[in-house]
Amino acid sequence: MKLVDEKGRIFGKVNVIDLALALIVLVLVAGVGYKLFFQKETNILEEVKEEENADITLYVKGCIPESKEVLKKGDRLIVENEISDIKIVEIKAEDSRMIGVDEKGEATVTTNPLAVDMYITVRAKVEISDGGVILNGEKLKVNMDFQFETVDFFGSAKVTEISYEK
Repeated sequence: MKLVDEKGRIFGKVNVIDLALALIVLVLVAGVGYKLFFQKETNILEEVKEEENADITLYVKGCIPESKEVLKKGDRLIVENEISDIKIVEIKAEDSRMIGVDEKGEATVTTNPLAVDMYITVRAKVEISDGGVILNGEKLKVNMDFQFETVDFFGSAKVTEISYEK
């Protein structure tokens, strides 16, 4: 008795192509089953270890000078069209820096008296996870963009510092 007969069947009973297709389907079903039932997903947003108060410093560049008078300590940020518990704890304003060219054609840093750069520190309750700091369900990282809004002010900021008790 031959292993494969003239019709391509193993031991005269099973077609080789049918067997290969059955094995492929079985491997696919096993892979999907493993993914659905056994593989643990690691989502850094789900593994919250603790909640802490954090001070987050935001850099807002090129504001109109009147912005200095509009923002005040104690103002609260608006998040998703609602006033949140995130409060301004410190505001530092300085003339806006910009790159200019001197009479020799060399680049220099100069200031623009028609605009201000502001460093605004806010205090917020954040979640600490293995992946970092989470504020309102989103990861917070240094240098990321941050939409900054109060009742009287709106601006785009960059996160420059995040500090909390460890």
